[in-house]
Amino acid sequence: SQEWAVSRQLSLRAEGESQPLWVEANPAQLQEILLHVIENALWASEQSGGGEVVIRARSQGDWAELLITDDGPGVDPSLSQKIFEPFFTTRPMGEATGLGLAISRRLAQGFGGDLLLIQSSGQGSTFCLRLPSKATA
Repeated sequence: SQEWAVSRQLSLRAEGESQPLWVEANPAQLQEILLHVIENALWASEQSGGGEVVIRARSQGDWAELLITDDGPGVDPSLSQKIFEPFFTTRPMGEATGLGLAISRRLAQGFGGDLLLIQSSGQGSTFCLRLPSKATA
């Protein structure tokens, strides 16, 4: 487990399995997905007065998954699919383009996987980046 102080009030913690998870993906595009999702999670946590974002890696059969969980206000159920549409944002005008999650989902799907909102409540959200796993690098 690793932890980084992102600001005075937020922390980012990474947890993983004991064995590496291997996927076949363009590193720059994978980094772009993670930057968008983690940045959104940090922003959401900050909106609820600070907190923590946790990234967990796990193997689920033929899939390698990264779960990004924040302790922000959560996503309203009526918006759970809309958040993946281009130009949709819940942020104030001028603070975001509304492209981050849309681009991230398309990139994940291009690798044969997906980006999903798997849990959201008034206590936070969990996004799952699911990619086909490979046996080794």
